[in-house]
Amino acid sequence: MKPEALEKSQFLRETAKDLLEDGQPHSYGEIVQFIRKRAEGTNWEGQIEVNNVWHVLDDLVKSADSSYGKARRGVYQKNAPIALPLPTQPPAFSLYDILDQAVDLLEKMEQYHTAAQYNPDPVLNSKTIDPIYKRTFQEFDHAVDWLTYWIAEIEDQYQKEVPIQESSNEVKEDMSMSM
Repeated sequence: MKPEALEKSQFLRETAKDLLEDGQPHSYGEIVQFIRKRAEGTNWEGQIEVNNVWHVLDDLVKSADSSYGKARRGVYQKNAPIALPLPTQPPAFSLYDILDQAVDLLEKMEQYHTAAQYNPDPVLNSKTIDPIYKRTFQEFDHAVDWLTYWIAEIEDQYQKEVPIQESSNEVKEDMSMSM
């Protein structure tokens, strides 16, 4: 099926699955780049937002009987090994929780605005309220994008640190064997 015929979320999901099909671990940034490359020349070109990709990956990982998972923070893989949580993550909440709450709030704002449009109250339907809502929604949506970028950057940094830690452990093992 051509990418033009797919809904955006379906396009994102199927394209991410295409990359992950090899069973190798892929970073969040790599997945976003792959999807953006695939979107070139389609009606989705230039419309691939980082937060939408994150939501698709989150749904893939969390769906029942999913064969997709996180190999480690910020790295996704088909048939991923069970990843142990990093001890540096705050126990009570995470940025993912904050992102989920922010997206939920955006949805609630949109639902409220839609419902208010059908309310006969002249205050809720005044000409000054709609532009305020639109600006608030736009700014909050922009904040969600930045929160997603923040999470992606943290995930990329963890991905860079893990291979360094693994290689330094290998060097230590080699040194202890030679003694």
